[in-house]
Amino acid sequence: MARAIIRVISKGLGIVRANGALKAFRHKAGGWAAGRNVTVEGRAIRTHVPETYLMTNAKTVAAFRHLLDTRDFDYILRTNSSTYVDLHGLRDFVQNIPDRGYYGGAVWKAQGLEFITGSTILLSRDLVEYAATDPEWEFDLIDDMALGGSMLRAGARPQSVERADVLTSGDLARLDSGSLTSTFLVRCKGEENREHDIAAMLRVHELYESSK
Repeated sequence: MARAIIRVISKGLGIVRANGALKAFRHKAGGWAAGRNVTVEGRAIRTHVPETYLMTNAKTVAAFRHLLDTRDFDYILRTNSSTYVDLHGLRDFVQNIPDRGYYGGAVWKAQGLEFITGSTILLSRDLVEYAATDPEWEFDLIDDMALGGSMLRAGARPQSVERADVLTSGDLARLDSGSLTSTFLVRCKGEENREHDIAAMLRVHELYESSK
């Protein structure tokens, strides 16, 4: 029995060591990727970070550092291609929020951490600076969770920003201009297919344009 217990403990320690080694490798690889040269092609920022799920973390850090070095800005909205952003509404929104310590978007909670989901993260410049230079940044996590941890260390709490979701054909059928009056963010990543996503994005754009 004692030998069996020792084998179980040894196996457990081996898993811990393996997981620790993987975490260390991901952290080192992420730090390396975030430090690669960034180039600009037209309006696109090319970080040259490998296209993988976890490497969105390094892409975010690389983009933050590039923008801090090259642009004068007050806020950054980190979003993705499946979220529609009404720029007029965004400009109006930032007129009424703090210019320091602001971390806002759609709030989520996982693994005991409250953070802003990666589809829509609005940050004031001081927090972009903090994240880009955070010595405890966790490159082994997906970027929105890593940013949430960094913001916790910075003392910034996530602020909820209203977002409309058009996830199904039923959502799309019910969508009208009244659905969008209180938000400048619309999540169009559906639960069905790419055709839905495209139709949702076009319909949202049409509604915002017709209301101006």
